[in-house]
Amino acid sequence: MELRDRALSEFRISKSPQDWDRYKRLRNFTLNVVRQEKRFTQSTNNNSNDLIDYYNSNDLNSDAVFQFKLATVEEVHAILHGIKTKAYGTLTLMPFSSLN
Repeated sequence: MELRDRALSEFRISKSPQDWDRYKRLRNFTLNVVRQEKRFTQSTNNNSNDLIDYYNSNDLNSDAVFQFKLATVEEVHAILHGIKTKAYGTLTLMPFSSLN
């Protein structure tokens, strides 16, 4: 979706037919993927393994850049604690030991 949005921004600047065609292709691709995802998730019992298998075998993008997999508690914890921000407030993360 980010790529689609960037293509639209490029078209708005250049107004070229090539940029418009690129945006249309990305827009239609995105719309089809979202529709396909909705159909699939509605037809399954939301079993996470079925969803992961579906996304990993999805051949809409022939040059797959990433693959889905289940994240471990440790991976999620490391990512959350790696977020740097200048925000302030009273929100605190639970210590890792209390997650088990």
